Formats: sequence, C-alpha cells, structure tokens
Amino acid sequence: MITYQTNIWEEDWRYILKDDYLEQLIARCNTRFSSKVIIVNNVKNRKLVEKHLNKLLYKKVIDKFYFVDDYIEEVLRLFSLTKSSFNGAYYVSSSELVGIYLCNTEYLLYFKGDSHLYKESSAWIEESLQLLKKRKDIFVANPTWNGKFEEARQESIAELDRFFLGYGFSDQCFLVRTNDFKRKIYNETHPSSQRYPRGNPFEAMINSYMRNHELKRITHKHDCYVHKNFKNWIILKLFPALRKYYVQQRLKKH
Repeated sequence: MITYQTNIWEEDWRYILKDDYLEQLIARCNTRFSSKVIIVNNVKNRKLVEKHLNKLLYKKVIDKFYFVDDYIEEVLRLFSLTKSSFNGAYYVSSSELVGIYLCNTEYLLYFKGDSHLYKESSAWIEESLQLLKKRKDIFVANPTWNGKFEEARQESIAELDRFFLGYGFSDQCFLVRTNDFKRKIYNETHPSSQRYPRGNPFEAMINSYMRNHELKRITHKHDCYVHKNFKNWIILKLFPALRKYYVQQRLKKH
C-alpha cells in the first residue's frame, strides 16, 4: 500500500547506511510499509556502497535499492524531460523521479536523506492517507517543516481539523498518490516557482503543476520533520565512533 523511500549520495551515504541510523528514521514513521527503498545517486565507489546496502537488505532494514544511473535515461524519456529541463538542478532532482518511476505501491512517502521526523509520528501519515483517499484536490501531504508551525499557518489558505491547507511543495518530505506523479506533469511553469533555488528542480516542477491546476497540500499541525544538512567533516568519515556519536546527537537534538 505504501512505500518508504529515501535517497543517498556521496556526501551522506556513510551516515545513513552505517550503524542503525536508518532503522531509527523508519521506526519514527510508526507505519507498516509495503516496501522500504533507497535511491542512490552520484557516489564515487559503487561497489563499496552496494556492500553496505546489501547488509541492510540482509538485516531487512530495506527491501530494495536502485542506482539512478541505471534508470534515469528511461525516466527522462517517459516524462518528456531532458537534463537541460532542470536548468542546472538535475542532480538534486533525479533521485525523486527515479523513485517515483520505480514505486509500485499506491502511496509513496519520500524523505530526502538529510530529513527526518522530529520524533515518532503520532498520527500524520494515517490521517494524511485518509484525506488523500477522499479528496483529489489534495495532491500532497507533509508534516510541518523544522517545527515552524506558525509559518505553516501563515502560508495556508484554510485549516482543516488537523491540517493546514495551502499551496506549495517541498522535496524534503512528501506523501503522495504514486500514480499522480507517474504522469507527464513536469513541464509546466508558474511565477511562484521562481522562489525555488538551483534552476528548475523537481520541487519547482511540481509546484508549478499544482498551482496551475489548483491542487493543494496539507501540512500537519502537530507532527513535524527536520531538514538539516550533514556536516561534511573528513574526521567523521575517518573515525566510525565519532560518526556514530554525531548522528545520534543529531537525532537526540530533535
């Protein structure tokens, strides 16, 4: 019914794949997933990364993993895109598109590799699914970003019982009906999408489509996620004990 996906790349795979970091992230979702998947993009040593991915497969932390390079040409053709369509944002967008293409469940929950739920989810996934099943004008659901509940309220156009209702889209965390995103919806533009950085990324493409077709997102009023870049310190890559301490502290702070 629902797939959990996240992505890794050269600067964060050591944090996400080693120790029990990913297990903790999945557990915080408090949801039984039909499939748990990692999308791999832009890594230097494929065999080394595969070694760690296979360990997670063996432990049943994940069910599948895919490398973007193996599918991206087919994905771009399917969605009538080229690398130039992203206007410089190809590498920050291709993981999501490949993940959508390969997802075979009705719903998809996607986290950027450097995003995680603030704490164990109390309700937002199940409550979001109920609304996604009922209302076709609701195109995406997410928790509130970085605990900024008042900002989410101000960006909304209305309120439901447990959600703010509004426009906008973020690739940091999203829950969607998979088939909605398997269609050719990535070639529209809208003035509001100019606020997205790095050219024309995946999230700007989705925002444009949603705005043009008056599609909404719901943002949970109580649950939130944290988006925070990993520290790119060489010492964390070289010393496993320090890396483990760093990622555990990262989660404890939230």
